[in-house]
Amino acid sequence: GDNNNNNDNNRKRKGGRDGDNDNDARKRAAAMKVLTPDEVRDAITPLWRLPYEEQLKVKTREMIHKCSMKIIKEIKGKFRILEQEARRGQRAKCPKIYE
Repeated sequence: GDNNNNNDNNRKRKGGRDGDNDNDARKRAAAMKVLTPDEVRDAITPLWRLPYEEQLKVKTREMIHKCSMKIIKEIKGKFRILEQEARRGQRAKCPKIYE
């Protein structure tokens, strides 16, 4: 009994959405433009125009920046824990930051 009702409800919902999706798909297809090969390359491989050595430099800088931001975020979290413990007056010999 209940499974049949759920299936009917799912069909009704899907049916309503499919009509909307068809209209959206038609609108997107009408708005789409054909990309040139260079536009496709730019979207897939943004650094393709740069010489390989320059690509390596850019990727290295990006990686260093990403790693630095991750380290900074982690350190801020550790200091936040220390600050909270200090406010509570619960200074332990070994703070919980190393767990």
